Amino acid sequence: AIGWVSAGGALFDTRLLVLCVLFFLWQVPHFWLLVLRYGKEYENAGLPSLSGLLDDGQITRITFVWLAAIVVAGLALPFYGLIHSPIIYLSLVPAAAWVLWYGTKLFRFDIHPSAYLMAFRHVNGYILFMMVVLASDNIMYRITQKMP
Repeated sequence: AIGWVSAGGALFDTRLLVLCVLFFLWQVPHFWLLVLRYGKEYENAGLPSLSGLLDDGQITRITFVWLAAIVVAGLALPFYGLIHSPIIYLSLVPAAAWVLWYGTKLFRFDIHPSAYLMAFRHVNGYILFMMVVLASDNIMYRITQKMP
């Protein structure tokens, strides 16, 4: 938001609010996947943890819902004027499927704790991909607007 406003954008611009929602949605599974992986260690160190209140299955289901919300928010970006290129928009679809597919792996009965770390890496990779897509689309859009 600071960069947006310092570059001349309005603080209450709908596009900025949509980006803030996307990053808000991302941070929840980002943290909860860490809780799934290290929650018991937090408790052993005397720190409060969500894993003390909910079991891993409950946290996993909630995390998957948040992953799905990130995907929906990412796919909705063109409707708010944040993505202009149809090619770039179509690149969001496999990325969304990729995150959801790795999210479904969390539902396995014989899940290894390293699976949480892999899902953590994938959700972070997805948000990084979204930032690259948004930046590249904006650059391409500005270049094509200046061409005669």
